[in-house]
Amino acid sequence: MPRTVPTRPGLTRRTRRGRVASLAATTVLVVTTVLHGIPATASPQDADTTAAGFTTWVPTGSFASSSFERVPREPDGDAPEPAPTTLRIATVRNAPTSAQLGVLARTDLRDLRVDIVRARPRAGQRSLPPGAVTVRYPAYIPVEGTDEVTADPLRDGPVDVPEGSNQPVWLTIRPSASLPAGTYVAGVRVSARGQRPLVHELVVDVADVTLPDPEDYDFYLNLWLQPDAIAYAHQVPLYSEEHWRLLDVYLADMASRGQKVINAAIIEDPWEIQWPDGTWRAQTYYPFHSLVEWRYDGASWEFDYTVFDRYVEASLRAGIGPDIRVYALLLFGGRERLFYTDTRTGEKVREVVQLGDARWREAWSAFLADFERHLRERGWFEHTMLAFDERPASTMAVVRDFLAESAPAFADKIHIAVYSMDVDLSIPDISFSHGLLPELTPELVNERREAGYRTTFYTTGSPLTPNTITATPPIGARLLPWIPVQKNLDGYLRWSYNSWPADPFTDPAYRYAQGDEYIVYPGDDAPMSSIRWETFRDGVVDHELLRQLARRAGEDNAVYRRALALVDANARPSPELYRAVLDARAMVVAELERYQDVDVDVAVEPAAIVAGDRTEVELTVRNDGTRPFTDVEVQLRGDDGWTVETVEGGRAPRLGPGEVLRTRFLVTAARSTPTAVHELVATLALRRSGRSVSLDVPVPLDVRAAVGVDSVIAEPTELAAGEPATVRIDLTNRRSDASSVRVTVTTPDGWVVEPAAQDVELDPHGAETVTATVRPTTASAGRHEFAVALEVDGQVVERGHVTVLYDEAPVEGLAIHSVSSEELVGEDGAAANLIDGDPLTIWHSRWFDEVAGPPHEVVLDLGRVRAVHAVTYLPRQTGTMNGTVKDYEIYVGNDPETWGEAVAAGAFDGGRDEKRVDFPVTEGRYLRFVVLSEQAGQPFASGAELTPLTSRSSP
Repeated sequence: MPRTVPTRPGLTRRTRRGRVASLAATTVLVVTTVLHGIPATASPQDADTTAAGFTTWVPTGSFASSSFERVPREPDGDAPEPAPTTLRIATVRNAPTSAQLGVLARTDLRDLRVDIVRARPRAGQRSLPPGAVTVRYPAYIPVEGTDEVTADPLRDGPVDVPEGSNQPVWLTIRPSASLPAGTYVAGVRVSARGQRPLVHELVVDVADVTLPDPEDYDFYLNLWLQPDAIAYAHQVPLYSEEHWRLLDVYLADMASRGQKVINAAIIEDPWEIQWPDGTWRAQTYYPFHSLVEWRYDGASWEFDYTVFDRYVEASLRAGIGPDIRVYALLLFGGRERLFYTDTRTGEKVREVVQLGDARWREAWSAFLADFERHLRERGWFEHTMLAFDERPASTMAVVRDFLAESAPAFADKIHIAVYSMDVDLSIPDISFSHGLLPELTPELVNERREAGYRTTFYTTGSPLTPNTITATPPIGARLLPWIPVQKNLDGYLRWSYNSWPADPFTDPAYRYAQGDEYIVYPGDDAPMSSIRWETFRDGVVDHELLRQLARRAGEDNAVYRRALALVDANARPSPELYRAVLDARAMVVAELERYQDVDVDVAVEPAAIVAGDRTEVELTVRNDGTRPFTDVEVQLRGDDGWTVETVEGGRAPRLGPGEVLRTRFLVTAARSTPTAVHELVATLALRRSGRSVSLDVPVPLDVRAAVGVDSVIAEPTELAAGEPATVRIDLTNRRSDASSVRVTVTTPDGWVVEPAAQDVELDPHGAETVTATVRPTTASAGRHEFAVALEVDGQVVERGHVTVLYDEAPVEGLAIHSVSSEELVGEDGAAANLIDGDPLTIWHSRWFDEVAGPPHEVVLDLGRVRAVHAVTYLPRQTGTMNGTVKDYEIYVGNDPETWGEAVAAGAFDGGRDEKRVDFPVTEGRYLRFVVLSEQAGQPFASGAELTPLTSRSSP
């Protein structure tokens, strides 16, 4: 039966740790799409772009990056530079691309509108087809907790603009998949009632590259839809025919971004939490109703899947799926309960149970057995997982044991979103919080991929960028899809797509950071897009272009690697970042054009060899297009002293569509080749459509030197003043014949070594140990490194090193002189925890009542003037990685109010291991540790221990 919308009482807003509310920033609002009809042909205006009543201008100053910033409603400072007559942007076929114009009203404007009109092409240009550009007008909404407004929803026009105010105009350019590559032109006509219109020339460069349709995107997008909110916001009965019609439209919108997952609630409101008044209610303004009806007659359970089935069918029909994630065997707030209809009385019962007790096990055993049967009947079982949201490992262990015993078919069908590395990494589908990204090593991610597991990441109310909250600059939403490519992840998860407050246009936040709960708005009869939703989609396009290049040219392709290195997805917005994103995109598109219709695959067997040994390289070229290739030739170049022999293939006079050329090479590495991954280069030459094409294909080969360093050990590793150390070097011969090697040990200033060089003969597959003594002469206290080099035939083939700590000790008697902020309400985050010697306590910058932003600093009192030469920083060892320091500065001085130049500055790597900073010996009473940024780009700072180091022997 249809359910009507319940009345929602007013609730107190509160911030949950990790989802930050009231971040101060401005944001833009996006509204539904409209394409005005195309009137008569118009030519670009030759005069300046200041009409009598308004001025057009370009945010960021470049039309190509104009979507990266929001347009403030009130002009900021001087009048903007008028927009150029010609607006130019580059894109590819079937790829939506965003751009923006600002309009400054010099008088009250009525019915401001922008029309895409025909323009006369010049030589080499074509007319942009009708319908290729969509025009919308960002509306302004309040910024929670401030008197400011920000642009975000995209509405239809025309619009009225008060004198002295700005109005952004959002353009979405989408060339069809069948459009020939080339340069296209149209007019952008800006007009208002009673005002002289002006026309810009819009030039669109369409590359000879085609983006796949969204259902074929590689990007694994998992947004959580709130189906109930759609009924409530549009004021239709829940799961009425009107509601299902609206759901079809919203599901199609999600599918347009490549949504892959059907998320379904199988119990009433899986995200119920305890509020400050002690009551348990939904964390969202509108609660989630179960898609499965639970019924109980006092003895047995039965389940009605009518709504669930129709919801899954609607999602599949929209192009979402086939993966299904169902919530929740474990409830979010930590209190377990059952919700069912008592068929004896017709009463709705909300029964609180304990995790793992007999009643909980009885109900869930009955459900899972029946649910498995139903899913198998519908053919959905293989694609369905039980989903869990931020549940600790201790409770997940209870669930895993229960499933193994009572529902073994579901034992390994688990998806979980986690905010701590305290998780069973054998779970097949894990989404890690953005703050955990520094701990996701390439080895961990690769191991999961090789096991067939999926690994994604998610953001909440933080970090500010990259993200999709309202306070995030538009470039921050675009950067999100870069992270899966750079970290080799599968995709991105986000809560939530549309969990709206009562009125997102006038009161835009409910419990969490504004925009954390939704990325679209309720339109009249469809979702209203937003600047965030559009720029996020632009980032998905970037992701797909990168993946397309990796598939065609391989992940070792130089352009692919350079593009990934160029863009820092966690960087703060800046003109340099904007240029990096555009340059990386242009590089990738140009390389895809070069590789058009060419699919290259490289296989090396064995992929790792010893210097002097041989391997086989097979390079396969496939014509994926509809045009033949001619004069195809493949060559492979090796390093100096290597031999390369072609044993099969290498040439083809013609390679038709779908045909393959396989070429095999035998490659022998020179005996003096050093240990490294050596990148050989295969050159592919061909003619395509009468034009010559030459492609360089990297062929990585892992070579180990003929003679290697097994280990370098110093004894002892911590030295008192004047104490020597013995350096022991263990060598191995990796070949089956004898080898000669020279071993050299070098020291830093202030040390001598004896002997400095030794010649060693190694038997076939033999091992030897050589030693050297290092002695301090004028060495200062601190960390000292000794380097070892192995030479074969005069070529250094492998290196080693060992570190000793000389004459140093931690400063004792530390005190906190001052701290910029510390959290004393939401947790024990006192700065004093940095110097208490306990790695399980932490300092954390203020986050509970108000978020303190960077820079953060702690000033230590060393007790007296001391000579300091290093500092160690231990990140927090428990919980999330929030606040883990990235960029830092260190100062030493005698006046805590006046500081000179920093004695050290840099950036820490991620992870929980201890970090060390060495600097020249500096005397002072105070040490100042400044945190400029956090590893995940969040506004926090934290740490477990901060320890200055001094000389043990000096007074």
